[in-house]
Amino acid sequence: MSRGKSPALISSGHRCDNILLMKNRAAVILAIAILACFMGACSRKASFREYAVDKVCDTEPRVRITKITVTDKDTRVNFKYEYKSRSASLQPGTKEALTLAPPGNADALTIVADGSGRKYLLLRVEGIPTLPDHVFLQEGSVVEFILIFERLDDTVRKINIVEKATGMDITWQFLNIQLQ
Repeated sequence: MSRGKSPALISSGHRCDNILLMKNRAAVILAIAILACFMGACSRKASFREYAVDKVCDTEPRVRITKITVTDKDTRVNFKYEYKSRSASLQPGTKEALTLAPPGNADALTIVADGSGRKYLLLRVEGIPTLPDHVFLQEGSVVEFILIFERLDDTVRKINIVEKATGMDITWQFLNIQLQ
């Protein structure tokens, strides 16, 4: 027993030192883990490509693509629909309705990469109703909406956006869209 300390105090003192050492190690490990996560997130290069596009639909001149954005997660295509009545071609007593086939539907719009033929599926629709819902528009109405598709590969430079839409009067076909 050195310097008059009792055995119980010496033993208790070593336990306190061990507990403090373990807490300090845990704090250091936590700090390193947080720093590593932060550094990884900051050093990751974001893959973001935006293309200004003015592509009129090849089969329906009232709709056009205005922008295509490829993010880390998806491909966003901005559309603008300017309603002008086609009443001369409609049967009497019928109205035109605007709607799209929803994601997962075989008739939904799809992006097809030119060359490889790889298909990128529709994931989400924003700003326009999907079947079975629809909207009737007034003459001169403008509807802007966004379709979100699977992310395009970085090497894709030319695409088609096509709609199967069996049973629709007009299917939308946007052909030969250059991504430059």
